[in-house]
Amino acid sequence: WVRYSLMGDPLSGEHSLVIDSAELGDDAVYECQATQAGLRSHRAKLTVL
Repeated sequence: WVRYSLMGDPLSGEHSLVIDSAELGDDAVYECQATQAGLRSHRAKLTVL
């Protein structure tokens, strides 16, 4: 998990997942869950070529 980090602005509520040196194994569907209530963002599909 060392290559994964989160960047964003807590005031605006916008955040991004940053993957350092993406690899074929990172090719997946990602989803953020950031609250205790279980509110989730839309899923995002990352395709590594």
